[in-house]
Amino acid sequence: MSAFIVNTRHIDAILTAALELPPYQRPFRWLAAGDPEDTDYQPGEPWGPTAVANLTARSRTATLENASNIGRMLLFENMRSFAHRYNCKLDIPVYDYHHGPKLTPVEVLKALACYEYQTCEHPGWKGSDAYSFCSTLRHTIIGLLPGYEDAQWEVTDTPARTAP
Repeated sequence: MSAFIVNTRHIDAILTAALELPPYQRPFRWLAAGDPEDTDYQPGEPWGPTAVANLTARSRTATLENASNIGRMLLFENMRSFAHRYNCKLDIPVYDYHHGPKLTPVEVLKALACYEYQTCEHPGWKGSDAYSFCSTLRHTIIGLLPGYEDAQWEVTDTPARTAP
């Protein structure tokens, strides 16, 4: 498998998608990488004694004010993957967020797929904040696809209701 470093316009487009979700999906939030604590869960209860504190500590929010930092994080993971794949050292370029093109949900999903394909080469990818960001954004964007909201949650013998 080969890898390349995505251009900053690609990062801008992904960030713009996160920042410009429909109002009911804003602000875009995701959990930073990490594992839940054993005490986050308690049998018979919706959560354990440390769940809220750990969720709060790991919660991240995309804003216009921190978009450049998020973009640097995404670019760093991509470059880390490239350097691992080709056994080289790279200098991290300066990145500042610039409003990207408005993409359709399918275009956002494709942009995420490209980014992730270029960024998955190093062993720390699945435990990275960039992975968590992309995974959460993907699930959010899937929910915006036409027909998603009307589709059945559980497949049963009962036919799905049709939109009026």
